[in-house]
Amino acid sequence: MYHTWCTKCFQDADRIYVLNTSKTLCKIRILRRFFRRLFKIEKGEASTFKDALGLFNWIDEFHDKVMPEIRETLSPYKEKIFEIRKRDIS
Repeated sequence: MYHTWCTKCFQDADRIYVLNTSKTLCKIRILRRFFRRLFKIEKGEASTFKDALGLFNWIDEFHDKVMPEIRETLSPYKEKIFEIRKRDIS
């Protein structure tokens, strides 16, 4: 993942912002985008339901595997980290 080669950037940074969005919110947004594009309410390339499910799997992997790796990489820089939590549905 990209975070493994960013160590120098993390060292030099004054602040590190981590966007923390819940899995549920991400999946709701994927479904909302899928249906808006399906019914041509929103412009953009239409995708299949299979594509949406693939994104669901990616979200699960990111939250369960990748985010813990990112947090481990960032652990030496705790004093620089500002976490932005987004849990509401918007």
